[in-house]
Amino acid sequence: MKLILTLFIALLGLAASGQSIFSSEQITAMMLAKKELRLQNAVIEGDIDLSSVGSTDTTALYEYNKKKYIVITTWINAPIACVNCVFKGKFNLHHEEKNIKGEIVEYRTEFKSDVVFKGCVFEGDVNFELANFDKSFSLAYSNFKKSFALPRIGLNQPLLLEGTVLDQPATYRNTQGDKLEKLNIAELKRRLGSQGGEH
Repeated sequence: MKLILTLFIALLGLAASGQSIFSSEQITAMMLAKKELRLQNAVIEGDIDLSSVGSTDTTALYEYNKKKYIVITTWINAPIACVNCVFKGKFNLHHEEKNIKGEIVEYRTEFKSDVVFKGCVFEGDVNFELANFDKSFSLAYSNFKKSFALPRIGLNQPLLLEGTVLDQPATYRNTQGDKLEKLNIAELKRRLGSQGGEH
């Protein structure tokens, strides 16, 4: 309750001052509150990691290159729509850590509703590895300034990429292969995408 009240007061302050600057902690608090996230013309400061902010559960155990992996999935049920926003820090939907047994724990994110980042600028590294999108996923007219990784991404609909700009090639690997590939925007559209961006 204290966290939600603090967030509410902060948002009132932003509205009163005409600013639209959010911290990564505020974004995380919104996601933890399980509310729909809608931002427009906002600047988000700090690193964002959505791979452990929803309902979590262990969803897979496997061995690869003689290492044991545990996969923990975070489900985010509410829609996300960010339009003309600037993300100043890193943006992660996946991270790894070792537990006390030396096993590698992979945290991944699964979205149950529409996810839209339209006309956004990502100034830091972006990691969408192992993320799954059940509904539409749009990156239309967005600009990725640094690394953009999406190995083993899961899509139920084509990724919307009209007008998307990559300052560096995207890192990609399909769910079956071991080889990491570097794809420019034309190759990314051919593999995963759609030209349409009307979301």
